[in-house]
Amino acid sequence: MRNPIPHRASVAVAALLLSGCQGYVASSAPPAPGFDVVRIPFARPQVVLLARADAADAPPDTLRGVTAVYGRVLELRGDTLRMVVTQVGRSGALQHYPSGRHAAVDLRAATGVQRWDFSQPRTTSLAVVFGALVITAVAVFAVFISYVEG
Repeated sequence: MRNPIPHRASVAVAALLLSGCQGYVASSAPPAPGFDVVRIPFARPQVVLLARADAADAPPDTLRGVTAVYGRVLELRGDTLRMVVTQVGRSGALQHYPSGRHAAVDLRAATGVQRWDFSQPRTTSLAVVFGALVITAVAVFAVFISYVEG
């Protein structure tokens, strides 16, 4: 019977490598409701109102000094993006929020919309580093073999 450990290890390494290739990338196309996970960075800190989706009569939370909003797109109407907020950037730190918090973001105050997607620069960097590690491992192995035989 074959040992399943090498197969599991190769799957884990492949998953790790692929996850390293993803990140937020600038997008010129409008975000797709329901599918796109986005980051909306602001040129200057903004005030964002976080409303609870399950309690329409509850007052929204007011957050000041917001530098970026992260979440999933619900709807795009003109310059306003409605989204389910998962994280908010403030003072250089990320704050996580439970699901069910909605916000309407004015895209005119944003520096752009960034989607979670495969990042070409990260993929290239990862390929170069991985290639260098393989070459180094082969060179070390060759030196070891020549030392043992010599």
